[in-house]
Amino acid sequence: MSLATAMIVTLVPSVGFTLAPAAATTTASTATWGDCPADVVVTGPDGAAAKCTTITVPMDYANPSAGTFNILATGFLPTGTPKGVILGNPGGPGGSALDFWRKDFFGGTPTEMYRDYALIALQPRGLEHATSDVCSTKTECEEVADQAYRRTLTTENVARDMDELRKAIGVDKISYYGASWGTQLGAAYATLFPSNVDKMVLDSNVNPATLGIGGGTFKIAASALAMERRLYDFFDWAAANNEVFGLGDTPYKVYSAWNTARLMEDSNSWVYNYLPPALREADLPEKLRPSAAAILPDLNTVIQGVSKIDYAARLAAAVKSGEVYSLDAARGYGDSGLMTNALSMAYDRSSWSDYAAQIDFAMRPLAEASVMKLIEANKVSVEEIQAFAKRLAPRSAMVSDGTGLSGYQGTAVNENSITAAKNPAGTEPDPKYVALQEAAEKAYQDAIAAGESSASIQAKYMISEGYRFMGYGYVKTPEFSGAGLTTAPLLLQSLKDPATVAAGGRVLADQLGGNLITVDGGDHGLFRRTDGVLNQAVLDYFATGKVAITTAPETPVVATASPLARYRQLIAEIEGAAPPVVGPTIPDTQLNRLLSLFGPNVDADSVIPKPVFASPATPAIEQPATEPEPAIAAGVTANAATPEVSTEADSTPAAATTEPSAPAATTTPAPEASSTTPATASAQPEAPSTEATPAPSTTETGAAAPSATTADAGTATTAEEATEKATSSAGEGSGS
Repeated sequence: MSLATAMIVTLVPSVGFTLAPAAATTTASTATWGDCPADVVVTGPDGAAAKCTTITVPMDYANPSAGTFNILATGFLPTGTPKGVILGNPGGPGGSALDFWRKDFFGGTPTEMYRDYALIALQPRGLEHATSDVCSTKTECEEVADQAYRRTLTTENVARDMDELRKAIGVDKISYYGASWGTQLGAAYATLFPSNVDKMVLDSNVNPATLGIGGGTFKIAASALAMERRLYDFFDWAAANNEVFGLGDTPYKVYSAWNTARLMEDSNSWVYNYLPPALREADLPEKLRPSAAAILPDLNTVIQGVSKIDYAARLAAAVKSGEVYSLDAARGYGDSGLMTNALSMAYDRSSWSDYAAQIDFAMRPLAEASVMKLIEANKVSVEEIQAFAKRLAPRSAMVSDGTGLSGYQGTAVNENSITAAKNPAGTEPDPKYVALQEAAEKAYQDAIAAGESSASIQAKYMISEGYRFMGYGYVKTPEFSGAGLTTAPLLLQSLKDPATVAAGGRVLADQLGGNLITVDGGDHGLFRRTDGVLNQAVLDYFATGKVAITTAPETPVVATASPLARYRQLIAEIEGAAPPVVGPTIPDTQLNRLLSLFGPNVDADSVIPKPVFASPATPAIEQPATEPEPAIAAGVTANAATPEVSTEADSTPAAATTEPSAPAATTTPAPEASSTTPATASAQPEAPSTEATPAPSTTETGAAAPSATTADAGTATTAEEATEKATSSAGEGSGS
């Protein structure tokens, strides 16, 4: 029986909506829909509130007497006969699904979906409003729940809960839309219950080839590189929108603004290495621009190579002096506001304008006393200032529900995925993986010594850890199947997705026999943004089961100016000219002096504060060293212990996850799982790449900026030698 005739919605005055079958052959509905709990506020078109129902499911499907979960579902239930039921999940694990069908999710759920379908979201077990009789808070779960309880928090059990909801609402089949981890959940449901699936859309796909294998570390390696690439995409975009943001008209200048801002926010952030984008013609002084084609290739090669040399030397000296705890700090990620938001904004370009404003504010902050004068003079309201401050605040990719259950549940679900990948026979290290791990460990150490970017170093470390996990038997990957599905699934995938990398879409589409639409760009979570082409393709698929396109353009995003310029103008009117802002203090080296000639320093109207070169009294690093940044290279020292690697999680912006990963490298014990950085997917875990990422961005001639090593700087082996070579090249190019 088709979903078009399978059910009707009737109003039961005493309890709210009930989803009832339209024909006797469909299972009778037992779900009663009524008002949602007071803390669950989900609105659809015209402010209409979602309805709620609760189902009770076994804690352990293999042992139904072990206890139960009471799980809340939200729903928008149309009047008349809907075309079907669509269950939705935003990702995680650890993210609430209850508001997934709200009207303003991303760019907005298409209005016709509320008219044509019953849109339902089931809270994943273990989260708030989906708790058991064992525990209902993180503290309670940590104190009283045992491993048997944690083992019930699995993707497969959430899929089984979905099927219990299907039975409760009395329909033969359900359609499904899931994003991020929600794609793994959808694939699990399709594999377990293929005959109960009508249509299925999977968006931003987890790669089954890297689920659990190697402890999940290969997907973390892929994500580290993709996150870095996304940051440099932001530099390109902000430069193209310089008239709006004023951070510079080249990626190099925007990078300089960003690097200045992060050093002013946290002088220790030089430890996290980001190589400069390639210079373009507009980064050169006017007199050198006619010779840009001759100058830029060599100049960019030298800057890349020497930046690496200097970073490696500076880091080694800082570790020796005790200023940095370990060389492993190079694979870390700062926890300042700018560094935190560099991760969260990578998921979604709609936050890029706010990130540009955050850079501007960090470089040129507004004094609190000055802002108070604006409020007292009725130039701005307290509410406006508070709203703007919220836009600039750190936004972790991890979302908390206030109970702590998000992290607890997400960690447990991921740990169980990793456990499922373990071969029970793997009790002793497999020699073939030991050899691979040793080679990968050497590549990691070599990357630190070569001064590669922190993302490249992190990726190589995770690859090494992955082989170590494989040595202990973490070698099985899940095999999802589309056999038995009546309609092929539709999969959506950004080509530069930083959280679930592009390979995931291809691999999962192959396993499920699905149709894949790839999208330019890197937004994580594609449907319901503002792209008419992709949205229409999804709507057509839900209506007909057919897919007419294989590619779609990236959704345009509008660059929006912040109110900072207006605030500064108003402050100047009240107080007079604002005092000049002093930039960060950087090592006084030949390379930094050379870099101070380029990028923002060629623009008389640049807003980037000039750096202060360290005085000769500043303790010198043994080998001449400089941070690999243009013009505003780095703080003088890392004068406090660098924080450990921060932990982030894979999710859609509305749903957090926690990703288990490898422990610190050892040679004997079997690995344990712990939380780490953003989870992603990668295509071939058996042979991951250990090559460094190419330097991001390009020159105006289209040539990629070289990812140089010491050899790339010709015969130069120190900063001074390479700088002299670069200066000579620039001089020859200008004809001087």
